[in-house]
Amino acid sequence: MMMRTLFVVSLGILLLPGMALSMERAATPSEVELTPSATGQPGISSVGTLETRIYELRYYDGVELADLIRNVTGEQGANVIVADERSNRLIVTAPPEQMRTIERLIQQLDTQAVRGSQVQSLMYRVYMLELPSKDQNLKPFSVLLERSSQLSPAQFMDAIEDAGLQIGTFLQSNEWAGNDKWGLAIQGRAASNDALKQMLAKIPDSQVRELKWDDETFTAAIPAAQVSRLPSQLLEHVRKFLGDEAQTVGYWFGGLSVPGEVKAPIGPWLIEMKAQPGQGADLVLEVRVSRESQTPFVPSAQLLSNTVQGRIGRPVIIGYNRESYGTRVMGAMVVLLEPDTTAPATAEAKTP
Repeated sequence: MMMRTLFVVSLGILLLPGMALSMERAATPSEVELTPSATGQPGISSVGTLETRIYELRYYDGVELADLIRNVTGEQGANVIVADERSNRLIVTAPPEQMRTIERLIQQLDTQAVRGSQVQSLMYRVYMLELPSKDQNLKPFSVLLERSSQLSPAQFMDAIEDAGLQIGTFLQSNEWAGNDKWGLAIQGRAASNDALKQMLAKIPDSQVRELKWDDETFTAAIPAAQVSRLPSQLLEHVRKFLGDEAQTVGYWFGGLSVPGEVKAPIGPWLIEMKAQPGQGADLVLEVRVSRESQTPFVPSAQLLSNTVQGRIGRPVIIGYNRESYGTRVMGAMVVLLEPDTTAPATAEAKTP
Protein backbone atom coordinates (compact mmCIF):
# COMPACT_ATOMS: atom_id res chain seq x y z
CA MET A 1 0.00 0.00 0.00
CA MET A 2 2.94 2.30 0.71
CA MET A 3 4.37 1.70 -2.81
CA ARG A 4 1.02 2.48 -4.44
CA THR A 5 0.70 5.80 -2.58
CA LEU A 6 4.17 6.97 -3.65
CA PHE A 7 3.43 6.07 -7.25
CA VAL A 8 0.24 8.11 -7.29
CA VAL A 9 1.95 11.15 -5.81
CA SER A 10 4.74 11.05 -8.39
CA LEU A 11 2.16 10.66 -11.14
CA GLY A 12 0.33 13.73 -9.94
CA ILE A 13 3.58 15.70 -10.32
CA LEU A 14 3.93 14.55 -13.91
CA LEU A 15 0.51 15.94 -14.70
CA LEU A 16 1.49 19.55 -13.95
CA PRO A 17 0.69 21.98 -16.82
CA GLY A 18 3.36 22.27 -19.51
CA MET A 19 4.84 18.79 -19.04
CA ALA A 20 4.44 16.08 -21.70
CA LEU A 21 3.25 12.66 -20.70
CA SER A 22 3.24 9.56 -22.95
CA MET A 23 0.88 6.77 -22.03
CA GLU A 24 -0.69 3.49 -23.16
CA ARG A 25 -4.45 3.72 -23.61
CA ALA A 26 -5.98 1.09 -21.31
CA ALA A 27 -9.51 2.37 -20.66
CA THR A 28 -11.76 3.99 -23.21
CA PRO A 29 -14.63 6.36 -22.40
CA SER A 30 -18.06 5.60 -23.81
CA GLU A 31 -21.10 7.76 -24.64
CA VAL A 32 -19.83 11.27 -23.92
CA GLU A 33 -22.66 13.42 -22.57
CA LEU A 34 -22.60 17.21 -22.24
CA THR A 35 -24.71 18.67 -19.46
CA PRO A 36 -25.21 22.37 -18.59
CA SER A 37 -23.51 23.22 -15.31
CA ALA A 38 -24.89 25.10 -12.37
CA THR A 39 -23.70 28.68 -12.29
CA GLY A 40 -21.54 30.08 -9.56
CA GLN A 41 -20.03 26.77 -8.45
CA PRO A 42 -16.27 26.83 -7.87
CA GLY A 43 -14.07 24.79 -10.20
CA ILE A 44 -16.38 25.06 -13.23
CA SER A 45 -14.62 25.83 -16.51
CA SER A 46 -15.38 28.99 -18.40
CA VAL A 47 -17.18 26.89 -21.06
CA GLY A 48 -19.91 26.28 -18.54
CA THR A 49 -20.38 22.59 -19.28
CA LEU A 50 -19.80 19.29 -17.52
CA GLU A 51 -18.82 16.06 -19.24
CA THR A 52 -20.00 12.64 -18.12
CA ARG A 53 -17.95 9.68 -19.29
CA ILE A 54 -17.99 5.96 -18.51
CA TYR A 55 -14.63 4.17 -18.33
CA GLU A 56 -14.47 0.38 -18.53
CA LEU A 57 -11.59 -0.90 -16.41
CA ARG A 58 -9.61 -3.99 -17.37
CA TYR A 59 -7.19 -4.50 -14.50
CA TYR A 60 -7.82 -2.11 -11.60
CA ASP A 61 -10.64 -2.44 -9.06
CA GLY A 62 -13.09 0.40 -9.68
CA VAL A 63 -13.68 1.29 -6.02
CA GLU A 64 -9.95 1.48 -5.26
CA LEU A 65 -9.17 3.47 -8.38
CA ALA A 66 -11.96 5.96 -7.65
CA ASP A 67 -10.49 6.59 -4.18
CA LEU A 68 -6.99 7.08 -5.62
CA ILE A 69 -8.20 9.58 -8.21
CA ARG A 70 -10.08 11.55 -5.55
CA ASN A 71 -6.90 11.69 -3.45
CA VAL A 72 -4.87 13.03 -6.39
CA THR A 73 -7.37 15.51 -7.85
CA GLY A 74 -8.96 16.51 -4.57
CA GLU A 75 -12.54 17.64 -4.16
CA GLN A 76 -12.37 20.09 -7.03
CA GLY A 77 -15.71 21.74 -7.74
CA ALA A 78 -18.13 19.59 -9.71
CA ASN A 79 -15.96 16.47 -10.04
CA VAL A 80 -18.05 13.37 -9.34
CA ILE A 81 -16.53 9.86 -9.59
CA VAL A 82 -18.81 6.87 -9.04
CA ALA A 83 -17.61 3.24 -9.17
CA ASP A 84 -20.02 0.62 -10.51
CA GLU A 85 -18.85 -2.50 -8.67
CA ARG A 86 -21.01 -4.87 -10.72
CA SER A 87 -19.40 -4.02 -14.08
CA ASN A 88 -16.12 -2.57 -12.73
CA ARG A 89 -16.63 0.75 -14.48
CA LEU A 90 -16.07 4.37 -13.45
CA ILE A 91 -18.72 7.02 -14.12
CA VAL A 92 -16.98 10.41 -14.12
CA THR A 93 -18.62 13.85 -14.30
CA ALA A 94 -16.27 16.84 -14.50
CA PRO A 95 -15.43 19.99 -16.50
CA PRO A 96 -13.47 19.27 -19.70
CA GLU A 97 -10.07 20.26 -18.27
CA GLN A 98 -10.51 18.13 -15.16
CA MET A 99 -11.89 15.29 -17.29
CA ARG A 100 -8.66 15.21 -19.30
CA THR A 101 -6.62 15.03 -16.10
CA ILE A 102 -8.76 12.21 -14.70
CA GLU A 103 -8.62 10.32 -17.99
CA ARG A 104 -4.81 10.46 -17.96
CA LEU A 105 -4.79 9.01 -14.45
CA ILE A 106 -7.07 6.15 -15.51
CA GLN A 107 -4.93 5.38 -18.56
CA GLN A 108 -1.74 5.31 -16.50
CA LEU A 109 -3.12 3.20 -13.66
CA ASP A 110 -5.41 0.72 -15.43
CA THR A 111 -2.65 -1.23 -17.20
CA GLN A 112 -1.43 -4.78 -16.75
CA ALA A 113 2.16 -3.56 -16.50
CA VAL A 114 1.40 -1.46 -13.42
CA ARG A 115 -0.58 -4.22 -11.69
CA GLY A 116 1.87 -6.97 -12.57
CA SER A 117 5.14 -5.13 -12.02
CA GLN A 118 4.68 -5.08 -8.27
CA VAL A 119 5.68 -8.63 -7.42
CA GLN A 120 4.00 -9.76 -4.22
CA SER A 121 5.22 -12.65 -2.12
CA LEU A 122 2.61 -14.76 -0.32
CA MET A 123 2.57 -17.89 1.81
CA TYR A 124 0.14 -20.65 0.87
CA ARG A 125 -1.21 -23.48 2.98
CA VAL A 126 -3.10 -26.11 1.01
CA TYR A 127 -5.18 -28.86 2.65
CA MET A 128 -6.73 -31.85 0.87
CA LEU A 129 -9.67 -32.99 3.01
CA GLU A 130 -11.71 -36.16 2.50
CA LEU A 131 -14.10 -38.45 4.28
CA PRO A 132 -12.52 -41.73 5.33
CA SER A 133 -13.53 -44.85 3.46
CA LYS A 134 -16.55 -46.69 4.84
CA ASP A 135 -14.67 -49.95 4.35
CA GLN A 136 -11.83 -49.34 6.76
CA ASN A 137 -10.81 -53.00 6.61
CA LEU A 138 -10.13 -52.82 2.87
CA LYS A 139 -6.80 -51.28 1.86
CA PRO A 140 -5.97 -49.92 -1.61
CA PHE A 141 -3.64 -52.07 -3.70
CA SER A 142 -2.23 -52.22 -7.21
CA VAL A 143 -0.70 -55.32 -8.77
CA LEU A 144 1.05 -55.75 -12.11
CA LEU A 145 1.12 -59.23 -13.66
CA GLU A 146 2.97 -60.62 -16.65
CA ARG A 147 1.38 -63.37 -18.75
CA SER A 148 2.18 -65.21 -21.97
CA SER A 149 -1.44 -64.95 -23.15
CA GLN A 150 -4.42 -62.65 -22.79
CA LEU A 151 -6.82 -63.10 -19.89
CA SER A 152 -10.48 -63.09 -20.87
CA PRO A 153 -13.02 -61.07 -18.87
CA ALA A 154 -14.79 -64.29 -17.91
CA GLN A 155 -11.56 -65.73 -16.46
CA PHE A 156 -10.99 -62.54 -14.50
CA MET A 157 -14.52 -62.56 -13.08
CA ASP A 158 -14.01 -66.15 -11.93
CA ALA A 159 -10.73 -65.15 -10.28
CA ILE A 160 -12.23 -62.37 -8.15
CA GLU A 161 -15.39 -64.27 -7.21
CA ASP A 162 -15.63 -64.85 -3.47
CA ALA A 163 -12.22 -63.23 -2.96
CA GLY A 164 -13.58 -60.29 -0.93
CA LEU A 165 -12.08 -57.69 -3.26
CA GLN A 166 -13.23 -54.36 -4.71
CA ILE A 167 -11.79 -53.88 -8.20
CA GLY A 168 -11.48 -50.42 -9.72
CA THR A 169 -9.10 -51.03 -12.66
CA PHE A 170 -8.56 -54.03 -14.92
CA LEU A 171 -6.37 -53.29 -17.95
CA GLN A 172 -4.34 -55.44 -20.36
CA SER A 173 -1.70 -54.61 -22.94
CA ASN A 174 0.56 -56.72 -25.18
CA GLU A 175 2.88 -53.78 -25.84
CA TRP A 176 4.68 -53.96 -22.56
CA ALA A 177 8.38 -54.09 -21.72
CA GLY A 178 9.24 -54.57 -25.40
CA ASN A 179 8.41 -58.30 -25.55
CA ASP A 180 5.56 -60.58 -26.52
CA LYS A 181 4.22 -60.81 -22.99
CA TRP A 182 0.84 -59.52 -21.89
CA GLY A 183 0.75 -57.03 -19.05
CA LEU A 184 -2.20 -57.10 -16.67
CA ALA A 185 -2.81 -54.20 -14.27
CA ILE A 186 -5.32 -54.59 -11.44
CA GLN A 187 -6.18 -51.92 -8.90
CA GLY A 188 -8.70 -52.14 -6.09
CA ARG A 189 -9.14 -52.76 -2.39
CA ALA A 190 -8.47 -55.89 -0.40
CA ALA A 191 -8.56 -56.91 3.24
CA SER A 192 -5.21 -58.70 3.25
CA ASN A 193 -2.54 -60.51 1.26
CA ASP A 194 -4.56 -63.70 1.64
CA ALA A 195 -7.39 -62.16 -0.40
CA LEU A 196 -4.93 -61.26 -3.15
CA LYS A 197 -3.36 -64.73 -3.08
CA GLN A 198 -6.78 -66.26 -3.52
CA MET A 199 -7.35 -64.14 -6.63
CA LEU A 200 -3.87 -64.74 -8.10
CA ALA A 201 -4.16 -68.48 -7.62
CA LYS A 202 -7.07 -68.43 -10.07
CA ILE A 203 -5.03 -66.60 -12.75
CA PRO A 204 -2.74 -69.30 -14.17
CA ASP A 205 0.43 -68.65 -16.12
CA SER A 206 1.02 -65.29 -14.47
CA GLN A 207 3.97 -63.74 -12.73
CA VAL A 208 3.71 -60.89 -10.23
CA ARG A 209 5.98 -58.07 -11.35
CA GLU A 210 4.88 -55.46 -8.82
CA LEU A 211 2.56 -55.24 -5.80
CA LYS A 212 1.84 -52.05 -3.85
CA TRP A 213 -0.34 -51.26 -0.89
CA ASP A 214 -1.27 -47.57 -0.91
CA ASP A 215 -1.99 -45.36 2.08
CA GLU A 216 -3.84 -42.18 1.10
CA THR A 217 -4.13 -40.73 4.62
CA PHE A 218 -0.52 -40.52 5.80
CA THR A 219 -0.61 -36.72 6.23
CA ALA A 220 -3.13 -37.03 9.06
CA ALA A 221 -0.16 -37.69 11.35
CA ILE A 222 1.53 -34.35 10.51
CA PRO A 223 0.63 -31.83 13.25
CA ALA A 224 0.46 -28.82 10.90
CA ALA A 225 -1.84 -30.75 8.55
CA GLN A 226 -4.44 -31.62 11.16
CA VAL A 227 -7.94 -30.41 10.36
CA SER A 228 -8.14 -28.73 13.77
CA ARG A 229 -5.52 -26.20 12.60
CA LEU A 230 -8.03 -24.62 10.22
CA PRO A 231 -9.80 -21.41 11.38
CA SER A 232 -12.89 -22.32 13.39
CA GLN A 233 -15.42 -20.72 11.01
CA LEU A 234 -13.77 -22.37 8.01
CA LEU A 235 -13.73 -25.72 9.78
CA GLU A 236 -17.46 -25.46 10.47
CA HIS A 237 -18.07 -24.61 6.81
CA VAL A 238 -16.07 -27.62 5.58
CA ARG A 239 -17.74 -30.02 8.00
CA LYS A 240 -21.12 -28.74 6.87
CA PHE A 241 -20.48 -30.28 3.45
CA LEU A 242 -18.09 -33.15 4.20
CA GLY A 243 -19.12 -34.15 7.70
CA ASP A 244 -17.40 -34.18 11.07
CA GLU A 245 -15.14 -37.08 10.11
CA ALA A 246 -13.27 -35.16 7.39
CA GLN A 247 -9.53 -35.69 7.62
CA THR A 248 -6.41 -34.46 5.85
CA VAL A 249 -5.09 -36.70 3.06
CA GLY A 250 -2.71 -34.15 1.52
CA TYR A 251 -0.90 -31.05 2.79
CA TRP A 252 1.49 -28.55 1.19
CA PHE A 253 2.85 -25.20 2.30
CA GLY A 254 5.20 -22.81 0.57
CA GLY A 255 5.98 -19.34 -0.68
CA LEU A 256 4.83 -18.25 -4.12
CA SER A 257 5.16 -14.85 -5.75
CA VAL A 258 2.41 -13.12 -7.72
CA PRO A 259 2.80 -13.64 -10.62
CA GLY A 260 4.38 -17.07 -10.19
CA GLU A 261 3.80 -20.81 -10.36
CA VAL A 262 4.78 -23.93 -8.45
CA LYS A 263 4.64 -27.70 -8.85
CA ALA A 264 5.05 -29.91 -5.78
CA PRO A 265 3.87 -33.17 -4.15
CA ILE A 266 0.76 -32.97 -1.96
CA GLY A 267 -0.03 -36.27 -0.28
CA PRO A 268 -0.03 -38.97 -2.95
CA TRP A 269 -0.76 -36.40 -5.68
CA LEU A 270 0.96 -33.58 -7.54
CA ILE A 271 -0.26 -29.99 -7.23
CA GLU A 272 0.36 -27.36 -9.92
CA MET A 273 -0.61 -23.83 -8.95
CA LYS A 274 -0.24 -20.59 -10.92
CA ALA A 275 -0.96 -17.17 -9.39
CA GLN A 276 -1.72 -14.02 -11.38
CA PRO A 277 -2.86 -10.55 -10.28
CA GLY A 278 -6.60 -9.99 -10.54
CA GLN A 279 -8.79 -6.97 -10.04
CA GLY A 280 -8.06 -4.90 -6.98
CA ALA A 281 -6.70 -7.04 -4.16
CA ASP A 282 -7.86 -10.30 -5.76
CA LEU A 283 -5.62 -13.00 -7.20
CA VAL A 284 -6.42 -15.44 -9.96
CA LEU A 285 -5.34 -18.97 -9.03
CA GLU A 286 -5.12 -21.78 -11.56
CA VAL A 287 -5.00 -25.04 -9.61
CA ARG A 288 -4.53 -28.55 -10.93
CA VAL A 289 -4.10 -31.73 -8.90
CA SER A 290 -3.24 -35.02 -10.55
CA ARG A 291 -1.65 -38.37 -9.84
CA GLU A 292 1.00 -39.75 -12.13
CA SER A 293 0.56 -43.42 -12.80
CA GLN A 294 3.43 -45.64 -11.73
CA THR A 295 2.03 -48.60 -13.65
CA PRO A 296 2.74 -49.11 -17.35
CA PHE A 297 -0.22 -48.47 -19.70
CA VAL A 298 -2.39 -47.18 -16.81
CA PRO A 299 -3.30 -43.52 -17.49
CA SER A 300 -2.63 -40.73 -15.02
CA ALA A 301 -5.60 -39.55 -12.95
CA GLN A 302 -6.67 -35.92 -12.67
CA LEU A 303 -8.27 -35.03 -9.37
CA LEU A 304 -9.34 -31.45 -10.11
CA SER A 305 -8.60 -28.50 -12.39
CA ASN A 306 -10.04 -25.09 -11.49
CA THR A 307 -9.48 -21.36 -11.91
CA VAL A 308 -10.62 -19.38 -8.87
CA GLN A 309 -10.23 -15.94 -7.32
CA GLY A 310 -8.46 -15.57 -4.00
CA ARG A 311 -7.48 -12.86 -1.55
CA ILE A 312 -5.37 -12.64 1.59
CA GLY A 313 -7.52 -13.59 4.56
CA ARG A 314 -10.27 -15.11 2.40
CA PRO A 315 -9.96 -18.93 2.12
CA VAL A 316 -10.47 -20.68 -1.21
CA ILE A 317 -12.50 -23.91 -1.14
CA ILE A 318 -12.76 -26.26 -4.14
CA GLY A 319 -14.95 -29.34 -3.81
CA TYR A 320 -14.36 -32.53 -5.78
CA ASN A 321 -15.11 -36.23 -5.95
CA ARG A 322 -12.81 -38.87 -7.34
CA GLU A 323 -12.51 -42.52 -8.15
CA SER A 324 -10.43 -44.38 -5.58
CA TYR A 325 -9.79 -48.05 -6.34
CA GLY A 326 -13.39 -48.84 -7.13
CA THR A 327 -15.13 -46.40 -4.78
CA ARG A 328 -16.17 -42.73 -5.04
CA VAL A 329 -14.63 -40.35 -2.52
CA MET A 330 -15.86 -36.82 -1.71
CA GLY A 331 -13.31 -34.19 -0.81
CA ALA A 332 -12.36 -30.52 -0.77
CA MET A 333 -9.21 -28.51 -1.34
CA VAL A 334 -8.70 -25.56 1.01
CA VAL A 335 -6.17 -22.84 0.12
CA LEU A 336 -5.17 -20.29 2.77
CA LEU A 337 -3.30 -17.16 1.59
CA GLU A 338 -1.18 -15.20 4.01
CA PRO A 339 1.36 -12.36 3.61
CA ASP A 340 4.95 -13.58 3.57
CA THR A 341 6.75 -11.24 5.97
CA THR A 342 10.02 -13.15 6.11
CA ALA A 343 10.79 -14.01 2.48
CA PRO A 344 12.39 -11.71 -0.11
CA ALA A 345 10.37 -10.24 -2.98
CA THR A 346 10.53 -13.45 -5.01
CA ALA A 347 9.93 -16.51 -2.87
CA GLU A 348 10.85 -20.06 -3.75
CA ALA A 349 8.48 -22.92 -3.21
CA LYS A 350 9.04 -25.13 -0.19
CA THR A 351 8.10 -28.75 0.09
CA PRO A 352 7.66 -30.34 3.52
